[in-house]
Amino acid sequence: MKKSIKILLFVGMSLFIAATIGLTVALVVVQNDRAEAESRLNGLYEKSYYDVLDYLADVKLKTDKATVLQGRSLPTALLSDVWRESELAATVFSQMGTESEESDKVVKFLNQLSDYARSLTIKLRQESLSAEEKSALKRYADLVQEIESALRSVQEKLVRGEDIDASGLSDFSLISDVVKTYSSVDYPEMIYDGPFSDGLKDRETKYLTGKEELSLEALQEKVLSYFPAAENVTYVGESATTIPAYLFSFRLGRNEGTLALTKVGGYVLSYNAYCLVEDPVLTEEECVEKGNEYIEKMGYQNMKAVWVNNDDSTVYINYAYCEGDVVVYPDLVKIKVCSETGDLIGVESQNYLYNHTERDLSIDRSVSLDIDESLSVVSQTYCVIPTETNEEIASKEIVATREGVTYYLYYDLSDGEEVRCLVVIEDEGRVLQ
Repeated sequence: MKKSIKILLFVGMSLFIAATIGLTVALVVVQNDRAEAESRLNGLYEKSYYDVLDYLADVKLKTDKATVLQGRSLPTALLSDVWRESELAATVFSQMGTESEESDKVVKFLNQLSDYARSLTIKLRQESLSAEEKSALKRYADLVQEIESALRSVQEKLVRGEDIDASGLSDFSLISDVVKTYSSVDYPEMIYDGPFSDGLKDRETKYLTGKEELSLEALQEKVLSYFPAAENVTYVGESATTIPAYLFSFRLGRNEGTLALTKVGGYVLSYNAYCLVEDPVLTEEECVEKGNEYIEKMGYQNMKAVWVNNDDSTVYINYAYCEGDVVVYPDLVKIKVCSETGDLIGVESQNYLYNHTERDLSIDRSVSLDIDESLSVVSQTYCVIPTETNEEIASKEIVATREGVTYYLYYDLSDGEEVRCLVVIEDEGRVLQ
């Protein structure tokens, strides 16, 4: 009897332990599944968060650009993007789990902004934007920036390694008084190193046409003609780019560099060297003077510095070919100068090699331009610019400011219409958008 009881007790205890273990395992699985689900959800919030920031930045920039334009073609293109991207921003914002009265107002505002941009694109088929409409667009651009700033405050959590959840995105009380019911409401390609730095997409090397292909020995001599102080010049191979070139390495001062010379003509295609800047003693103007010497020594004549950007003590300079007072933007050479030593530490000249050729640069200067009266004109330049359809057009560049913001406006001299608008962004280096 006692033995039977012991057996029953043992079996019962075994079943209890097994059940306990099973329940524990089940709880762990459930908790893991829940943690995984929460992780996926937070990942969705985080992706939506960054997508919304991108949309809002683009919408703000394009809305602001439309307020300084007088024509119809370019504002139509910009507001078409605002129409589409505001709607996308509202859709993605609603996926972030932000359930509050303020966040509902934000979604409503973005949808109204989309509707207003759409209505203006329809109006622009017949007439330009009025001063009142531009004023409204400016207010809406400012509000979009407020929303973006409120969202960016969440980035501190990401820096600390925390997840984004719905509660962290729901407090928009700071703009609840600004977002009003408004029945009609109203990242470009980023150009990091100056206007039209991408040039034309045509990949015929016009400048090299008809020139002689040089031997490896002749190109080795060219290295020393471009860089007389170069030491330990060594041939390292051939370039696999669309412009055939030989590659050489050498030491120049304290820097090790790699140079690509075109097989045809022996021109500098590219050059790269690393320079650690500890004491940036040279000004931008002094670096441009150095750049002028380098660009002439490399055989690129009649070049003008059209864009200068000092980024972490490395001075980036864009040189464009000039004929008389006309700047030819497709014929571009970009260089880098070290602000400590004045050494040349970078060259990129493929746009020049692709595009430079003889042109008829007789420009009709009689076209009158309609420039928004809110702008203060800083400079005016006649130029040739590349278009998205792989053509070149004679233009007039107007650099103007408004409320501390600098705009680069380009007008087609055949009809006086605006064809491009770029905004200078002074943030972590000087860039155009």
